Amino acid sequence: MRKLLLSLFAAMTASFAMAQTNLLENASFEEWGDSVPTSWKSTSTASSATLNKSTDARTGTYAVEIVGATAGNKRMASKEMTLKAGTYTFSIYVKAAEGEAASRLGYVPVTDGKVGSYNYGKSFNGFTAPDTISSNWVQQSMTFELKEKATICLVVMNSKNIGKNIIADDASLTTADGGIDDNTDTPVVVTDDFVAALTDGQGNWTIEDKVLPEGLNHVWSHDSRFGMKASAYANSTRYVTESDLVSPAIILQEGSVLTFEHAQKYAAEDPATQLTLWIRGKENESWQYQLTIPTYPSGQDWNYVNSGNIDLSNYAGKTVHLRFRYTSTEEFAPTWEIKNVKVTHAKAAEGGDTTVVVSIANKPETAYTTTKAIELIDAGQDLETAVYVKGKIVQVGIMGKDSVMTELPGNTFGNATYFISDGTNKLEVYRGYYLNNEKFTAEDQIKVGDEVIVFGKLSKYKETYEIKQGSYIYSLNGKTATDTDSTATSIANKPETAYTASEAITIINNGKDLDTKVYVKGKISSITEISTKFGNATFEIADSASTLTIFRTKYLDGENFTAEDQLKVGDEIIVYGTLTLYKDTPELTNGQLCKVNDTIANGIYSIDDGNLKKNNAIYDLSGRRVQKAQKGIYIMNGRKFVK
Repeated sequence: MRKLLLSLFAAMTASFAMAQTNLLENASFEEWGDSVPTSWKSTSTASSATLNKSTDARTGTYAVEIVGATAGNKRMASKEMTLKAGTYTFSIYVKAAEGEAASRLGYVPVTDGKVGSYNYGKSFNGFTAPDTISSNWVQQSMTFELKEKATICLVVMNSKNIGKNIIADDASLTTADGGIDDNTDTPVVVTDDFVAALTDGQGNWTIEDKVLPEGLNHVWSHDSRFGMKASAYANSTRYVTESDLVSPAIILQEGSVLTFEHAQKYAAEDPATQLTLWIRGKENESWQYQLTIPTYPSGQDWNYVNSGNIDLSNYAGKTVHLRFRYTSTEEFAPTWEIKNVKVTHAKAAEGGDTTVVVSIANKPETAYTTTKAIELIDAGQDLETAVYVKGKIVQVGIMGKDSVMTELPGNTFGNATYFISDGTNKLEVYRGYYLNNEKFTAEDQIKVGDEVIVFGKLSKYKETYEIKQGSYIYSLNGKTATDTDSTATSIANKPETAYTASEAITIINNGKDLDTKVYVKGKISSITEISTKFGNATFEIADSASTLTIFRTKYLDGENFTAEDQLKVGDEIIVYGTLTLYKDTPELTNGQLCKVNDTIANGIYSIDDGNLKKNNAIYDLSGRRVQKAQKGIYIMNGRKFVK
């Protein structure tokens, strides 16, 4: 019956809705997640009044419950919006959260960014007193008129002197003429190109200083050679600042693409943490959407680089502003120079194609060669799209200090840096993962000569062409993750790549290969028992995020514990055993300690079965079995010997 009534209501209001504009929809209201969104806020001064996500939502998405222990004005308000003079209808579904309740609808003025309080009886607020509501959903509506432009918050509140709770859901604000206030600047319609050289002046771009400390009178300034320039370094001091350079309003069309030229020095290692780009609709008062800048200057010189193409197609037909956001700290106060900002689009209003936007996305069977990948990087085309690149591995790791290879597979982070080539050009794969986006667990999982297809994003870091961090191997020597054997995703590791408590718990939750013994490291956070009777110990280790129980482990070399002081809270250990989930507790069981602070076990244990080898098999210090010992140090039957 309820569905039928809603359908009838929808049918009756369809013609009305078609002629009107839902401003809540146009204002890009956030969907509500597990907590009350920032779109709605309590305007109550009562400490007992709170807003909770309701479990009894009409649609399951937008309900919010007004909770308060006592009667009074417990209310919620929408995100602020500036409306033109005109007539508006605010509509929302409400019901009683418990027993009977009443609610009022209205709007509250916003002055200087502050939401005003509700003053009962004042005509400006336009509140009405609806009938008492019960546990059934009821649509309440109010119509109000603004005599002049105003910034307001829409309000839903339970009526004065009624202490029951209400739930509200599925709000809309409609008007016949659009209603959202026009900005004072004139929108720039993109018919061919929108170009702002910025070397010829600031023009109609605006500067908004969010944080400007004493001792600094500006961040952004104009320079006829460098365009718009931002810096927070003055008087031999790096100041903490936040300042925006905001474009005029621009009406985008289908296929619009943004590019600009910029130079920077003195930023943090990753300039994207300080120098960012944002977009918003002209009617919004907050910046919600950040755009990715594909290419940043190296920071080693003052050379300008092209930003690369920034796709604006999601905003086709909208009027937008762009914001170049500059931030600085006491440690890093960069200089950022921007010029030749340009917006083009695939089809101009007249004259056909002006810019062809081509996606570089491909498939494994059409994987790019390294030479083609480098050409794409130089073209700066669609570099935020991950692609497949094929080649032969020509180097694993990078040369570090003292000619020691680093960034090898199976390191602490489970990634690897290596180089692939098509025989002509070499491309770096920077900190990529193994097959199926799994972590590397051993150095020998890839080697020089292997043929790979890698899936990731292309980039140029300083002078190095690369596949950016976060890539993974799609196929290795013709095999993908789905047709490799189980050893490709084994959780086995080594003492030097021991898992943290958090990583061990993640493996337990994945429930894969848990019969394989692994090494886990951590600092002892508590000790449950050290049993000299049974020769084992139960304790917990922790990292910054998680705690793992080590259940009845043996001491070094599998020996029994003989004294209760052999371990203490704060000891750093490496333990070797089997991961499991016992009831709701993640544990490592059947274990033995390999290291306690600076004390290391003499024996070496096979990753295959965890048993102490006593079959005269010979291993090198990396745990690899050898047929015959040459000169050096080896291990046999768990003991070291020198050849």
